[in-house]
Amino acid sequence: MNTPAFFALDNFTTSGPNITALKQLENTDRTNVYPNPFTQTLQIEKETDEETEVKLYGPDGKILFEGYTGKNKTTVNTSGFAPGVYSIILRNSKGTTFKKLIKNPS
Repeated sequence: MNTPAFFALDNFTTSGPNITALKQLENTDRTNVYPNPFTQTLQIEKETDEETEVKLYGPDGKILFEGYTGKNKTTVNTSGFAPGVYSIILRNSKGTTFKKLIKNPS
């Protein structure tokens, strides 16, 4: 039987230089990405002004949005994105946060 093995990660946060295992971690920098599912826009809201690297990946794994946000709230226009499952990675000095997002048809 040739069944491929795979796994999926929904949301996780890492901190520290060396990762030896994955476990459920608290979002230590209190970053919220909403709404999920989204249609026209995506909001990134933080409790601090610390600069955060943002990368939004499409269903095919290509980077669709890449930038830095230092503000408490950032809006990403997603009106041209096709429906599907997207991933966002937020990285700053407190760690890295990964979230899975769903784009609904407009």
